[in-house]
Amino acid sequence: MTDTDFSAALQNDRGPRGPRDLPSLAAAFSRARRSEVPSYAPAAFRNAVEAWRVANAASGDERAREYALEQAVHALADAEARADRAAEVLQNVTQLRAAALRSERERFTASEVLADAEEHYRLAVGRAEEGDLQAAEAEADAAESSFREATLLALERGPVVALETAVREGEFTTSPAGLRAASAELGDIREAVDTTKRGEQGVTQLRRRLAVGGRRIGSALDDLLDPTIIDPVLPTDPIGPVRPGKPERVTAIRVTERAADSLTVTWLSPPTFADRNVLLRQREAGPWEPVEEFGPLQGWTTHTDTGLDPETLYCYRVQSENDQGIVATPVDKRAGGYTRATESIRVWRVQLRVRTADVADAGTSDAIEARLTSPLSTFNPNGNRRWLDYGPRWEGSGLSGWRDDFARDREFTYDLDQRYVRELSDITMLTIAKDGTDAVGIAEIGLLVNNEEVFTRVFGETASSCLWIDDGDGHQPQYTVWHGELRADPKWQAYVAGSRPRPFTIPNAELVSRIESLVGHAIHGTEAYWGEFSSPAWVEATFVDSERLHVDIDLEADVPVLSDPEIDIDFDLRFSFSCDQAAGTATLSITSENLGANVDFDFLTELFGTVLTLGQFGRLEKWIANEITDSFDPIVERILADTGGICPTATVLQNGDVIFGLG
Repeated sequence: MTDTDFSAALQNDRGPRGPRDLPSLAAAFSRARRSEVPSYAPAAFRNAVEAWRVANAASGDERAREYALEQAVHALADAEARADRAAEVLQNVTQLRAAALRSERERFTASEVLADAEEHYRLAVGRAEEGDLQAAEAEADAAESSFREATLLALERGPVVALETAVREGEFTTSPAGLRAASAELGDIREAVDTTKRGEQGVTQLRRRLAVGGRRIGSALDDLLDPTIIDPVLPTDPIGPVRPGKPERVTAIRVTERAADSLTVTWLSPPTFADRNVLLRQREAGPWEPVEEFGPLQGWTTHTDTGLDPETLYCYRVQSENDQGIVATPVDKRAGGYTRATESIRVWRVQLRVRTADVADAGTSDAIEARLTSPLSTFNPNGNRRWLDYGPRWEGSGLSGWRDDFARDREFTYDLDQRYVRELSDITMLTIAKDGTDAVGIAEIGLLVNNEEVFTRVFGETASSCLWIDDGDGHQPQYTVWHGELRADPKWQAYVAGSRPRPFTIPNAELVSRIESLVGHAIHGTEAYWGEFSSPAWVEATFVDSERLHVDIDLEADVPVLSDPEIDIDFDLRFSFSCDQAAGTATLSITSENLGANVDFDFLTELFGTVLTLGQFGRLEKWIANEITDSFDPIVERILADTGGICPTATVLQNGDVIFGLG
């Protein structure tokens, strides 16, 4: 193409060579996203985006700029052509996938089937983009079949199991006629499930049948007999105690210890009298079954439930009985816990990678947190959470060059909270949640353990395919990747099966990231924020001597009366070991020293509130030192295990790295 030909082609905004300038090309990319081009030709679209960025960056040489623009136009046209061909094959399965990724029930109860569907979908997209439509259609059919299987399995393991449980437990409170009606309706529902499995009716028809049958079973189970007929008045035992009514429910029950094949359950029996107490167990979403029977109980009782499967969720409740009736632990008070994995894989670092979509309104200024365990106090493990807040990064020019957390088309990797996460099996879910109504659109997430990615989920690059998290506009304020989904990811399985070398070096960048994550979490909900950028980084950790790093943290406070004072917090971290050679143990100590701040400490205490008095530590720098120590303990244990108990040493290098050596 000659220069004259190219210039002529650029005169027509939608001519044979496409847009004639960068703004028109930007509009063309927006149209391509709305047309789902990234969904049907993701690799080609990524190539086009990269070419567009090159064109945006081109300056000075007009011919070079025009050439870069031409390359971007060609790349976008190629992506659009590939997407048009692929859409014919992929449209149905793409819609099924989007629905499955947003279905809590399907992802929780049918994770393995969905993992198989996801692999077929990935292959279908790849084959379609390559132009092999026959192979793409075969993979798309397999994916569609798996997605439908997951939907049916989720209905079986969810509503159907719940109705079966309700009918089974209704025998204590329902009249014979009502119980017969409920059982008959349940039989019809089971037949409807079998009919759907045989392909004689669709899933939509089964959903309707479940809705109707659920209402009928509910009405039948409410058909109660007169209480005097169910619980006839018995002659009073003149010798025994007076029993005015049914026993109180057990409401304080917890899983207190976890092993690969057992869970220890502890509960508090109320003071009201029960002749018989039964500890009941539920595996995943299955039926309740008795574990152990006890007579009258008072105070705290502990029982270890053995013979369990590893990496499995079990729930517990106590059923208490006397001659006046039967009661059980309420739904919201039941204890739950995951057994551990057979192999203990120690964890010293967990990170979350988040990439926001490059679509309108995908960025957010709302606060976002990540959790690795259940937020419910009745589950074990629980309590892990981290607010994600790092200082803005410089990624351009001018004021617009500053890119903050969760800006549009931004990828950032955050260090997460490691409390209650000492082994890989302690990670029982991954939840991303946010405050406020400024929605965030997420294109992709990844979970990293010990610096290796163990889970990846790509949602999509368009407004209709990316994951929207929000407390409004019809979205959900949180998204959870469940236990089974994590384990089903091939990357997780490869990590478990592979070798995991011990780390002898903690890079300075990792230490800085950990500290920045801790500070970002600490300032959430306070008047503090990342300060004016006047040094190389918001958090720095620099060499002092072979045992110490100097930490500098730059913040400001939103206190108008004080004109938003700068808060410069400085302290040293000292790394040292104490060892018991006879016992073959070592203890890493990271202690804080030489605290300095350019504002009054009382003001800091008031600003950070409870963070500065967390546990036994009275100051922010001590809290940071303790958190880092706890997260590095698994590294020390791994080194000791692999080296026969030889006492390690810690050395700070000139570049700020920390080296664990052998004494």
